[in-house]
Formats: sequence, structure tokens, C-alpha cells
Amino acid sequence: MAATATRGLLVLDNPHQPQMSAPAGYVSVKAGAEVYKAMGTEENISYHSDVSNTLHCSYKNEYTELLISSINKFLKHESEESGRIVVNSGGTLDVSQWINWEVPVLEDDIQQ
Repeated sequence: MAATATRGLLVLDNPHQPQMSAPAGYVSVKAGAEVYKAMGTEENISYHSDVSNTLHCSYKNEYTELLISSINKFLKHESEESGRIVVNSGGTLDVSQWINWEVPVLEDDIQQ
């Protein structure tokens, strides 16, 4: 995820399927968001896992709003809406156990 910073990134997850490991996905997105933050583009990353319990690898209607928002911003360039982290309570972990570092400010260095 960090390798895609500063570009738009949308991660869709399903916490109801244990093999998908939503808690690990959540922590990965939160760590990736820290890199985006360091680059000054934290608004370009989105994550959605607050979905109903449906079949594995099926599209969830709950994804639609954030998906359309991301398409409008990054593909059509018709929106400036910020990314969002939308999390199901079953798909989180204590991020401080995995991210024990401070975010450096790289934004100024990149723009020079």
C-alpha cells in the first residue's frame, strides 16, 4: 500500500470471512495511511469493511458509495472528496501494537 502513495487507493474488505483476515487488512491500511499522511496525501486512501454477512468474494452494496466516490475523484477527476476508513467492529486490531513509529513529514521534501 505504501508503494502506491500518493495515488488513490481503495481497499474493500469482508470481516465475516475469517480466511480474509480483516483485522490484518485493517492494520495494513492504517499503516499504509501513515505513509500517505507523511506524503501529505492522507485523503487519497480509503478502506471499507462495514458490510453485511454475505458470501465470500461477492460484491457488497455497502461498497457502492465509496467506490463511486473514488472513481469520481481518481478516474474522472470530478471530485475532491477525501478518502474514508469505514470499519466493521469485527475487523479491527489495536494499531499501536503494530505501528510504534512516528510519521515523518515528507511532503515538503517531495515538492522540492
